[in-house]
Amino acid sequence: MLQRHSKSTVREAIQVKKVYKLLSFIWVVAVGVFHGSTACGEDGAPSLLEDFFVTEVVYPQDMGEVQVTFSPAYASGDEGEEFTLDVGAELGLTDLLQIEASWSVFKQIDPDKGERLDGSGDFELGLKYSLDECERSGLQVALGFETTFPGGDESVSENAYVYEPFVVISKGFGDDFNLHLHLAYGFVDPEEPHEAQEKEAFFDELEVNFAAVYQVVSDWRLTLEANLQSNEPDDGKETEFYLTPGFLWKGLDDFEMGLAASIGLNNDSEDWLVLGMLSYEFELFEDD
Repeated sequence: MLQRHSKSTVREAIQVKKVYKLLSFIWVVAVGVFHGSTACGEDGAPSLLEDFFVTEVVYPQDMGEVQVTFSPAYASGDEGEEFTLDVGAELGLTDLLQIEASWSVFKQIDPDKGERLDGSGDFELGLKYSLDECERSGLQVALGFETTFPGGDESVSENAYVYEPFVVISKGFGDDFNLHLHLAYGFVDPEEPHEAQEKEAFFDELEVNFAAVYQVVSDWRLTLEANLQSNEPDDGKETEFYLTPGFLWKGLDDFEMGLAASIGLNNDSEDWLVLGMLSYEFELFEDD
């Protein structure tokens, strides 16, 4: 998906304007929907899923609960192909606060021009805190902060520290439908690019994700996400916009698995991506 450094290809301004108009429309609809409904379960909005494919979820892990997630992804675009395998873990320190970590165990970049690069990628550490607002307002809100550390093989690393605060707002509608809005901004602190990478400027990134999940039957969920990443607020030249339909299956105790396809909607985006997910939960310790 979006690289931390700019591409040399010139982008059309009209394409970006269309993306922002669509994003503004989504924002207006989301605010209206979130504000206009107060449906909330007895113990808060039900958690229909452990994770979306791109969008951050509002729910932290319960105290003492651990979730381990494997996330393979394949991307194809005008400049080549890319495969990544990320492994992440989340631990509930309390019922409202979790700590999380992830690592790009393997990353392969196969450009149309140039040699194939592969190796292990970057590390991420983060915290997420739920404000637990559901009973009062019908909403659930979470705040978080993630830090990316360059590591592994320099040829496939983004070679930058990224400090990213984020907020997630969620609204449940009965027991079968849920909406999420995820806003994040990454402050990029670059290191020296690898010789195989473009030696161009690094930019901060805005990320906006809007997601819906619907429980079709007890074990199956359908998801739909609109995902935007842009470095234009920091004078960059890239805005990527994707539509990501997917499905999730929770037919086994403590397991969740799913598959999604991201479709690029503008010139800056990859043509398409395939996203997988397999997660497993267990109790590390119990809340007394």
